[in-house]
Amino acid sequence: MDKMIEKTRILFLRLKSGFMRKLLYFLGIGAIGFVFEACYGVPPDGDLNLHYQLKGKIQTSEGEAAARVPLLATSSSEERQTVTGQDGTYILSIDGHVADRVTISLPDGKDQATVVLPADDRTVEVEVLTIE
Repeated sequence: MDKMIEKTRILFLRLKSGFMRKLLYFLGIGAIGFVFEACYGVPPDGDLNLHYQLKGKIQTSEGEAAARVPLLATSSSEERQTVTGQDGTYILSIDGHVADRVTISLPDGKDQATVVLPADDRTVEVEVLTIE
């Protein structure tokens, strides 16, 4: 009878140790995953904080190129300033989200263009602005 109890006890310990080993294995994997996410964070969504280039032209009411005109571009993420070239064109780099509105304004504050950032293209052509 003692041998049967001893065999049952050994069998129970083997089953118990196998279960505990598997339980510790899965808890270890979970802990590694938790530490990885806590240290490195969740990767950002692909649609967030993308880099865009805005290209456009500023001209006078007579249709001539407006050289050296300061511009301000404002998105929900940041503000950027630039100056037009001799031919009145500008290229402005700005970070923003997909479907974010970027306002490009001239120094007078009256003349401005609003652009909605697209999801598929990182270079955006802006309408021609005319200054007086």
